[in-house]
Amino acid sequence: MSKLWRQKEVRGEGLLEQLLSNRGVVAGDEPAKFLQPKYDRDLHDPFLLLSMDRAVERIARAVGEGERVMIVGDYDADGVPGTAILTEFFKKIDFSNFEIYIPDRLNEPHGLSPAIIERAVTNGVSLLITIDCGSTNVAEVALARERGLDIIITDHHLVPVPEPPAYAFINPKRVGDEYPFKMLCGAGVAFKLVQGLIARGGFAVPAGWEKWLLDLVAIATVSDLVPLVDENRVLVYFGLQVLRRTRRPGLIELFRKLRLKPEFIAEDDIAFLIGPRLNSASRMSHASQAYALLTTSSFSEAAHLATHLEAKNKERRSVVATILEEVEAMFNTLENLPPVLVFGQPEWQLGVLGVAANRLVEKYQRPVFVWGQNGHGIKGSARSYGGVNLVELMAAAGGGEFFNDFGGHAASGGFMVAAERIGELAPRL
Repeated sequence: MSKLWRQKEVRGEGLLEQLLSNRGVVAGDEPAKFLQPKYDRDLHDPFLLLSMDRAVERIARAVGEGERVMIVGDYDADGVPGTAILTEFFKKIDFSNFEIYIPDRLNEPHGLSPAIIERAVTNGVSLLITIDCGSTNVAEVALARERGLDIIITDHHLVPVPEPPAYAFINPKRVGDEYPFKMLCGAGVAFKLVQGLIARGGFAVPAGWEKWLLDLVAIATVSDLVPLVDENRVLVYFGLQVLRRTRRPGLIELFRKLRLKPEFIAEDDIAFLIGPRLNSASRMSHASQAYALLTTSSFSEAAHLATHLEAKNKERRSVVATILEEVEAMFNTLENLPPVLVFGQPEWQLGVLGVAANRLVEKYQRPVFVWGQNGHGIKGSARSYGGVNLVELMAAAGGGEFFNDFGGHAASGGFMVAAERIGELAPRL
């Protein structure tokens, strides 16, 4: 399918004005904010997010009373840095009665699960906080309440109806949420929570300390492909400045492995080098290795982890190449491509399906669903094309009556289907 290029209508008197106009940056003080972001001026009040006040109150109470807290983070290059953000805050305030749980991408459902809830109860947890997940876990949050757990959800994925009955639910995409910017990534929402905790939680934190977390926010924001406008642009602008001066042994060793000079690191380095290495952990083994890289204080451990992630990234490339070759062989037998493409084999490795889907969308220019199989059934990733909203598409194809689980963003998502029903997926879509 060929592309048709059209020249933009020229507005303004110069190249800079034209470039800003092409990006929709034309009104009032928008050009000045776009070109020269200011931290204090351009970041929004975290308490404009629904439930932020309840979340801050509950976490402050848990810390003050020494309750056991569990942080459940997503396993990608957004959720892992987001989990590290809240971890760093707890360490800064000398709170140690918490544990981290990051699900196994290959063998566990996305977000919360009954097994995680039971683990929390067994470990004496009374407050569970999610990072970059939880919006679709209505049944799991209800179970947690029955088991005596309070749940605070921090997320940015699309929100179902009804919402999960959490103690506090922080997500700018909630219906009725008046936060002025809806496109934060999961780590961005976690950072807003830390801002709220510092502002009103009663914790003794040096003024401006949270800015040292912006390297993690920048990595997550670029890696998760959210638009670099409004607050995201501010977070990445200052996050890159912190990243160029990072004090994290894991990032220093990763830069050395990748032969990156920290002082010159830019968005492309995150998108094509740093983010893929962090993601390779969950795709090929477990995300805990990426989390350890971001949080370790040991340079020897950091060097070992950086070497391991580089090896896993090379392995990931090889596996994706094999899948693409198999798909191309399948489509050599088809004359007309359907409007939605579905590919899968039981032996395809679950961790690389999203990467493969991205490549297939680029080649075939259609929405793509790719699946593999583990002991729990069929699990897959989806990527959109042409403005198709994947969550709406999956809802129209049967929603919860067909999918065991589904969700995500308009442009990317995940799904689970019973193995005996996989043959229905393509016709339904």
